Amino acid sequence: MSVLADAEVRALLAEVARRAGDYLAGLDERPVAPDPAALAGLARFDEPLPELGGDAAATLALLDEAGSPATVASTGGRYFGFVTGGSHPVALGANWLAAAWDQNTALPVMSPVAARLHEVVTRWLTELLGLPPGSAAVFLTGAAMANTAALTAARDQQLAQAGWDVQADGLFGAPELTVIVGENAHSTLIRALGLVGLGRERVRRVPADDQGRIRAGHLPADVTGPAVICAQAGEVNTGAFDPFPDIVAWARERGAWVHVDGAFGLWAMADPGRSHLTAGLDGADSWATDAHKWLNVPYDCGIALVRRPEDLRRSFAAVAGYLPPGAGFEAMHHTPASSQRARQVEVWAVLRTLGRPGVTDLVVRTCDHAQAMAAYLRRAGLDVLNDVVLNQVLVRAATDELTLALVDAVQRDGTCWCGPTTWQHRPAMRISVSGWATSGDDVRKSADAIIAAAGRGRLSEAGRAAVQDQRVRVDVARLGGQQPHGGIRHLPGRRLPAERQGPRGAARVEPRRVPPERGVHQAGHHEVGADAPVHPLPRDLPADAEQGGLRRVIRRDPGRRPQARRRADEHDRRAGIQHAQRGRGHQEVRPGVDRERLVPLGDGGPGHPAPEPDTDVQHQAVQAA
Repeated sequence: MSVLADAEVRALLAEVARRAGDYLAGLDERPVAPDPAALAGLARFDEPLPELGGDAAATLALLDEAGSPATVASTGGRYFGFVTGGSHPVALGANWLAAAWDQNTALPVMSPVAARLHEVVTRWLTELLGLPPGSAAVFLTGAAMANTAALTAARDQQLAQAGWDVQADGLFGAPELTVIVGENAHSTLIRALGLVGLGRERVRRVPADDQGRIRAGHLPADVTGPAVICAQAGEVNTGAFDPFPDIVAWARERGAWVHVDGAFGLWAMADPGRSHLTAGLDGADSWATDAHKWLNVPYDCGIALVRRPEDLRRSFAAVAGYLPPGAGFEAMHHTPASSQRARQVEVWAVLRTLGRPGVTDLVVRTCDHAQAMAAYLRRAGLDVLNDVVLNQVLVRAATDELTLALVDAVQRDGTCWCGPTTWQHRPAMRISVSGWATSGDDVRKSADAIIAAAGRGRLSEAGRAAVQDQRVRVDVARLGGQQPHGGIRHLPGRRLPAERQGPRGAARVEPRRVPPERGVHQAGHHEVGADAPVHPLPRDLPADAEQGGLRRVIRRDPGRRPQARRRADEHDRRAGIQHAQRGRGHQEVRPGVDRERLVPLGDGGPGHPAPEPDTDVQHQAVQAA
């Protein structure tokens, strides 16, 4: 059937609304993650491409019957993964209506309603967040592209100050531009720097404190010429805020551009009670955030805000003979995209419905839920690792294995969903409270389920694989150049006393980086630790060892019990790992390792006395200096 009559269209849309309503009404009664039967039901979609057209109602029925059970209930009240907010009902309704309109918002002439709503929403956002009047807002797919758009404008503005036109002349021969980031910068910001030609690795990293905040006293004093400094509003694990007054002051002294990655944390500016966190944020030049996180509009909706609209137009203006003369804000001349859907419609609907008090309440309420969750888990004996200043809770059990067992058990239980992450080189569980639908009862039920899962402390097969994968991630991060260190003195854990280590310079660590094309980003695993500056980690260690030229392995084995050692040995045999030395700290030879250049530390050789029986020795492959 190629054409539907008006009555058929109305009936079809009414049926869709009924099915969507039934789905939303049943969220509280189903597991947050789909069960195996629901996943098996996805096989119904595997059919040949139809040679003849089918019935539209039957198509939507199949989508609902096979697809709805296999969704993750992220729009419900007990989903705490990946800083995901559930769609507010008014945002969902606006999304449906805007989809019916099917507007391209590139130019005002293409959608006058979208153009007017863009102007209104921009004004409302700057008022709500306390940003400079006259700032421009553009709508993109998410904070990753919002960071990219803002950093493009930053790059071009800074080089224009130095007399260089990037859009005309490119980057070849351009003046050097210094980029400053915190060591806990999110991986999507690092990726954005690569996309705009500033490089993932040629950044200057500033140390962070125990909550992931930039240590302002370590900002470089020798920066001159074009510069961009990237700060963070809401560290992705802890929710911490960088010290913006100090950062902005540093930048103003040098004429540098300040960009803020505030994917979720920027919305804290709507809460006057968190002004101690957001102070100085309005002094930046650009900000990136997601409306599909804390504002709870449907995916996808990222927002980039820039203090001076002309900085966006400098970078993105397009010229073509068929384009009409400008009248009003032209989105296609201020973003990388020409065609774009009317994301501002959903943002307008939520802001108009909630108003300033409603957005403030949303922030306050979810932060209160996070603090309540942390209190429940802390009383139960779990370790809460962060200062819960926002909507993020970082939790760890007594051991790394128990932590990963906890994540695995929580996800299999289905009462709620929390994701794994890595904090300061060790696995943790991250709880992000971002949804409008989360209630105090949801928090209590979820806390009870997490505490019960912690008591079980047994790993499923998938959980055991996760433990091994997490160990691999930490090991590969260190040896892949993502957590640089100066040898055994700088590795975490128990160390040999300085007087019993060999002299520095006797050996040097062979450099090795994971190739960017082999990186795999996973939300919730954006960095392996506070020092990880560049690429996400490879999933398959043996394959990467063979194909990526793996040259060294760091293994910490602090005197494991015999049963644990046997399990590790069995895993190593399956992975094809040969042991060159056994003992309480041992060296491993993996595929692709040059065995002749593996020199154990602490083996009794010159400069390296043998360890005492209770010493946790860490070995690494080294190359003669």
